[in-house]
Amino acid sequence: MVNVKELEELRAENERHDYLRAYCEVVESAEAKLYPVNINWALNYVKDYNLCAYDNYYSAGIYLSEALESFQEKYEDIEKSEKYREFIGREGLFLAIGEKVLKEANSFLEGRGLKEFNKVNFYSDGVNLSIDNNQEHLKEELDTLLKELDLNEIEQELSVREGRDESFLNLKHLIYLINEAYGD
Repeated sequence: MVNVKELEELRAENERHDYLRAYCEVVESAEAKLYPVNINWALNYVKDYNLCAYDNYYSAGIYLSEALESFQEKYEDIEKSEKYREFIGREGLFLAIGEKVLKEANSFLEGRGLKEFNKVNFYSDGVNLSIDNNQEHLKEELDTLLKELDLNEIEQELSVREGRDESFLNLKHLIYLINEAYGD
C-alpha cells in the first residue's frame, strides 16, 4: 500500500515530468530564442487560467505549441529575423496565446451560430496578457453576446460531458479579459 507521502512525491514528480515535456514541446515549436522564465510564465498562464483541455503542464505545452505555430504562420515572412525571434521569446509568447484564445472563442461562437469577435488587439508585457483598452466596440459586442448566451446553462450542459470544452474555456477567458480591460 502506498502511503500519503509517497503519493504526494509521485504526483510532484509527475508534474515535474509534465512540465519538462511541455517545456521541450514549446522550445521545439518556437524556433526562436526563449528564456526559461518566459516559458514558465506562459505555461503557468495557460494552466492557471484553464485554457487547455486538461489541468496539467503537458496539456498547457501542447496548447502553447499550437498557439506558437499558428502565430508563426501569420508572420512567416519575417520569422527568420533576429528581432522577431527576440519578440517571440518575450511578449510574443503571450500574444500567441491571445490569438489562440480568440480563435478558440470564435470557434465556440460559430458552433452556436453566434456572431464572432472580429478584431481584438492584445497587449503583453512578457509576463501577462491583456486587451488593449482602446477598443470600446468589444464591450458592446460582449454585452450583446451575453444577452444571447447563458454561460451558467452552458457550463451545466458541458459538466455532464467527459472532458472539458477548450473552446468554451477560451471564450470565458476572452470575456474575462474584456471585463478586465473595461472595469467590470
